[in-house]
Amino acid sequence: VSQSRYDTTFVDLSQEEIRQRFQTFHVGVGFENIKASAPVDYWVKTRLHTFSDFYDARELDWQSSGQFFFPLIPEKLLAKVQGEAYLTQRTDNYLDTPTRKRNLFRVYPSFSWNQAQWAISLGLKAVNEFDQINQISRTKGFPTVDITYKTPGLHYFSAGLDGDIVRNTLRGMIQENPFLMPQVDLLNTEKPLDVYVSAKGDLATGLTYFAKASYGAYRNLYFFQTSDLANGRGFLLRPFEITYEAEKIPFFRFETQWNYQPVELWRTNLKAMYQYFGVKSFSHAFHRPSVDITWGNTLLVSN
Repeated sequence: VSQSRYDTTFVDLSQEEIRQRFQTFHVGVGFENIKASAPVDYWVKTRLHTFSDFYDARELDWQSSGQFFFPLIPEKLLAKVQGEAYLTQRTDNYLDTPTRKRNLFRVYPSFSWNQAQWAISLGLKAVNEFDQINQISRTKGFPTVDITYKTPGLHYFSAGLDGDIVRNTLRGMIQENPFLMPQVDLLNTEKPLDVYVSAKGDLATGLTYFAKASYGAYRNLYFFQTSDLANGRGFLLRPFEITYEAEKIPFFRFETQWNYQPVELWRTNLKAMYQYFGVKSFSHAFHRPSVDITWGNTLLVSN
């Protein structure tokens, strides 16, 4: 007969010892062309996000983005230039850490050719990443290809190639998991390869579908794991820390969405996703579920 013993000591914690509070502020402005006959079409947006918590962790994130469209051959050949700039400053006074910069710049020129039922897009993403905390300064390029075929029944079938550097911010991590330990490590996630096929269209009146399958690789993919952290009274806390898969690992993802609106008043949609990560440094992909299903309904009320 085995006998287990558990620590049943009652611990009375004050609100100050377990308190956490987040403060966020957002402001933005945008401009876009509304003239149909303008030789250049464009839109530009800029946003400022501030984030702070009860333990003096702060993040200032300024985002600016824009797209410019140049019709080279009307209704056939289009040149597009997309630019993005992210200027981020992070401060965490929990350990008297000074303010550090984490910036990212992305320039994405591309050309699109439309001919009858076919549409082809070719481009190149140039991404510059600067991280003062982790002493990272690099520029990488990712070619992009997208080929789309449109059937007479307006079903769209696409295949393509993509890649990017995905920004990871403190504000984004807290939104995903608000129980993080202080001074978490922040690294961007690189997606060197993403090969995909997709389909979308209308199946019946009011019923639309979308499906996409992707295969590729990630580097510095993040996971959440619990960490042992003692407070000032010696009690062991179990907040989450962010850990990263430093090696390049494969992934597979399948996602689908179905929208149905039988009447003008009501709309329903069903989203489902399956994903697999070939982790190497961990036993499994912690806190990244293999299956995610979302069902939503919308009531439209108008006068």
